[in-house]
Amino acid sequence: KGLPFSFELGARASWLEKSRMGAGTVELKGALNEGGKYVPDIGVRASVTKLLNTRNFDVTTGGLDVGVGKQFAIAGMVTLTPYLGYNLGFTGATSSSVDFLPSRSLADSDQIQVPAEGKNFSVFDEVLAKDNTHNRFYAGLRFIGGYFTMGAEFSYTLLGSFTDQVTGNKVNIGSVLAFNATIGLDY
Repeated sequence: KGLPFSFELGARASWLEKSRMGAGTVELKGALNEGGKYVPDIGVRASVTKLLNTRNFDVTTGGLDVGVGKQFAIAGMVTLTPYLGYNLGFTGATSSSVDFLPSRSLADSDQIQVPAEGKNFSVFDEVLAKDNTHNRFYAGLRFIGGYFTMGAEFSYTLLGSFTDQVTGNKVNIGSVLAFNATIGLDY
């Protein structure tokens, strides 16, 4: 939804394949520079995503983005938009008792008293969003022809490190290189 002063409010829903879970996202975007003939578009975005329909986990992610892109018109109805940006991401999570015995029915799982009957059950440590941040750099290309859209994006994420609570040692987490492609209709 377009708002005054070049702000946009958006929402998105997604489904996680082969599960009963989904995710809901809300975002607020603002353009610092928009539509210049020789100057690229510069925008900022804040977003929050919540994992939905989970029985044992509560996961929330958020992010702050700064992006730069330039739209090029071709033959009036087609545009190509290369872009790049930076995202500071946050993830927080908590869990209740998790049943690791897949053969146990949902009703039986709900009847077990943890920890007295806690065989094959566990509770994960809480992860605070302020302690779980990461840096992601991304670049992509978006094609729009009429209502048809297509895009491709590469991203590189630095996940940082954590301190092992048992040994006290700092453990580095590897980085992630990802590719994403989209096809859809935009109206």
